[in-house]
Amino acid sequence: MSSFRPLKLPSALLAALLLTACSDLYSIANTYGKAFENQTYPLKITENEGPATKEASGSFTTIFWFLNFGKVDTRQLAKESGITKIQFIDKKKTTIFFVYQKTTITVYGD
Repeated sequence: MSSFRPLKLPSALLAALLLTACSDLYSIANTYGKAFENQTYPLKITENEGPATKEASGSFTTIFWFLNFGKVDTRQLAKESGITKIQFIDKKKTTIFFVYQKTTITVYGD
């Protein structure tokens, strides 16, 4: 007779999901698997130098990997804010487990 218990499989799957969230490999587990993440990093730096006088931000939200709200287009953000020379672009990502992710793109320039 098998010693398989029905609750062992869901428990093993949950454990595997939680353990993959600790890895630093670039994968879906890393993108969506962390319990909480809030970081900002440079996305692009251009050759235009000097302090930026204008900035524009746009964001989009993802819920459960398939419900997406918002749209970010860096050229459109720059155009709407009157930025003709983009100096740099930042990306801020906030993730709460795999349920919620908000990404904000900020464009700086003149």
